[in-house]
Amino acid sequence: MNKSLLVFSHTIPYPLVTGGKIRYYHLLRCLAERFDLSLLSLARDGEDPSCAECLRSLCREVRVIPFHKANPSFIGKIRNILSLHPADLNFEDYRAAREFSEMLKIRVVDGVLFFSSFLASYVRLVPHPAKTVLDLEDLQFIRIKRAVEKFPWGRKKIGYLLEPLKAKRFERLILGRFDLAFTCSEVDKRRVLDLGTGIPVEIVPNGVDPDQFNTGAFEEWPHPSMVYSGGLGSQGGDGVLRFIREIYPLIRKQVPEVRLHLVGGHILPELEKTVMGDSSVELVGAVEDVRPYMAGGWVFIVPLWVGSGTRLKILEASAMEKAIVSTQVGAEGLDLTSGDHLFIENTNSGFAARCVRLLREPELRRKVGRHARQAVCSRYRWSDIGSRAADILEDLIG
Repeated sequence: MNKSLLVFSHTIPYPLVTGGKIRYYHLLRCLAERFDLSLLSLARDGEDPSCAECLRSLCREVRVIPFHKANPSFIGKIRNILSLHPADLNFEDYRAAREFSEMLKIRVVDGVLFFSSFLASYVRLVPHPAKTVLDLEDLQFIRIKRAVEKFPWGRKKIGYLLEPLKAKRFERLILGRFDLAFTCSEVDKRRVLDLGTGIPVEIVPNGVDPDQFNTGAFEEWPHPSMVYSGGLGSQGGDGVLRFIREIYPLIRKQVPEVRLHLVGGHILPELEKTVMGDSSVELVGAVEDVRPYMAGGWVFIVPLWVGSGTRLKILEASAMEKAIVSTQVGAEGLDLTSGDHLFIENTNSGFAARCVRLLREPELRRKVGRHARQAVCSRYRWSDIGSRAADILEDLIG
């Protein structure tokens, strides 16, 4: 008889439109083969609760709680500054706590898997002897620290100066209440161990389905082109803005016929305003299937200077044999080598020069693309990753 596992997610793991949703869905799909799963998920602003219906084939029970994280008033902002709890990680909700407690009472569960430290404080509700596991898709104190470092000096930066320390304190304290943590990379595993909580840490990386992401059904566009696919909100959008303002003009001086295609949702208004009137830039927006764009572009770019965790889009583009130029932050934690599987450039001039060379040298693009696919097929298949996660959980639960 399969052991019972309750999964608590801060976002509905469907449709597969963000890195978190992709990770959570594939882990659920693999775990469902060896565990009796139940799922409780928050439905964040903009999420359709009916999307969870697609997950009922994987889980015995699926419950969804609408969750709205309101922007604080002026008094609320002052209260957040004075509080020891990081504002970004405040996902406490009485309805979610009630539903979570009820699901734990209806039937005995052998383990609880929390997707993200956003929900970690609910671990207090899990009764002994159920085992608890925290999946750290991102380390929030790293993400917040990098974001605050990029803020211009002003009221927002001053208000957030203590947030990285608060987040680090919170994650250190809360991790001590779990039996096990998952991280996406060796880099993040070392960061967790350095917190000194004593919690065991296992690496469960992000992955890709190489059978889905391949070039067989798609063609490369005839024009020199670069593609970005990912979030175009605060983190991704800021990186893309920097690319358009400081790097793209350097590339166009050398390759004036190049075009830039931006694929992703939650677009920053400032980004829309910046590209308006530039016929060489296509702001595609969110799409159901990114593969035609990945396959069509000559060069796949990852101009990210803020964030943590590992980038699923790099794995997907690698599986599609694309030549990739990324910053160090964009490629962090991935077992891929710069110069062989992709190119890592952190300066504006270096990033531009690398893109220009790849746009001009099709043989180099094809060589790097082949090596990239070989690497991710051998190291980052979701089927292998999910099976490893299930093995770890079975050993923990017993």
